[in-house]
Amino acid sequence: MTKRPVAVLCVTQMIAWGSLYYAFPVLLVAIRASHGWSQPEMIGAFSVSILVSGLCAFPAGKFIQRRGGRVAMSAGSFAAALALAWVAWSPTLAVFYAGWALAGAAMSLTLYEAAFSVLAATYDADYRRAVTTVTLAGGLASTVFWPLTERLAVWLGWQQTLLVYAGLHLLVCLPLHLGGLPPYEPPQLTSAAKPKVSILSVYRRPELALLAASFTANAIVFSVVSVHLLPLLTAKGLSLQQAAWLAATAGPMQVLGRIVEFTFGDRWRVVQTGTVAMALLLPALFGLALADSWLPIAVSVGFYGISNGIMTIVKSLSTVELFGRENYGSVNGAIAAPALITRSLGPLGVSFLSSYFAVLFLLIAVATLSLYLYRMAFRQKLSKKL
Repeated sequence: MTKRPVAVLCVTQMIAWGSLYYAFPVLLVAIRASHGWSQPEMIGAFSVSILVSGLCAFPAGKFIQRRGGRVAMSAGSFAAALALAWVAWSPTLAVFYAGWALAGAAMSLTLYEAAFSVLAATYDADYRRAVTTVTLAGGLASTVFWPLTERLAVWLGWQQTLLVYAGLHLLVCLPLHLGGLPPYEPPQLTSAAKPKVSILSVYRRPELALLAASFTANAIVFSVVSVHLLPLLTAKGLSLQQAAWLAATAGPMQVLGRIVEFTFGDRWRVVQTGTVAMALLLPALFGLALADSWLPIAVSVGFYGISNGIMTIVKSLSTVELFGRENYGSVNGAIAAPALITRSLGPLGVSFLSSYFAVLFLLIAVATLSLYLYRMAFRQKLSKKL
């Protein structure tokens, strides 16, 4: 396996996730103190970035497919630097929202979906190991950037912290993408013109429509739990400190899940790995709904983290398994788009439910549906071969 693209993406994924995704919650209090905006107003701006990244997922995938990862991810690094500087400068809430909208466009060209498109075009037999390696590095982004952001905010202030991160995109990610990712290679012309891929043509294929629906349902569960986990745990009687410590274990368990996949994944078919990852969500959600002491709650959070960690890998591998590497960028963008959009809206929707008990049992139903649709997608593919 050629190691340079993987090494490059390990570094740039950690920086991109750390600066564009994980830094915001740490800086929230400081931004509020500086501008006086309410917490819902600021969280709304971050939700806009996730929504825009979903809307841009398909065109970003087509851009990567047509121009290659070197050009696309370099453009994403430049856009990320501009967006972070824009957010740091924002004098009004409207400008703040616009900056996060630009950050969302940058996410579509710098985070996992873009990286996986590059890996799919670069690797064949080693694709699974390359994806797992990159996600291991990305999984450490919160471990590195949460304390780093907190310290920089104390030493420099939140605006200067964002400018430092903008500099990382310009001075580290941009040169690495330009110099370390393979150049674009135009596809070989054939006598028969290949059909163009549109987002509707992807959804017309039953196995890919089922896969997109499965991943969207799965994204609803993860987005709701990630946003509501702390208040859910405190509602069970845990102190805020206890809840924070328990919630923090999800990150290491996510990395543990990816290490297990990296070590043993080649022995299993993708559909088996995905089935296990999705099935782990069910005891996690039942535990969070019914447990009333810290040990079963901790086990439930652990299952949630492991499932989340493995699912990042499963989503990419399943797309390759069902469709192949040709037009991967476009197809992956089409499948990811509804999941990303839902991730920005799901937590808001469940806020209207009366209790976390009701929320968790609704999520159990959604997780079960996600697992069923995932298995149906592979059965649909198998039936075509018979």
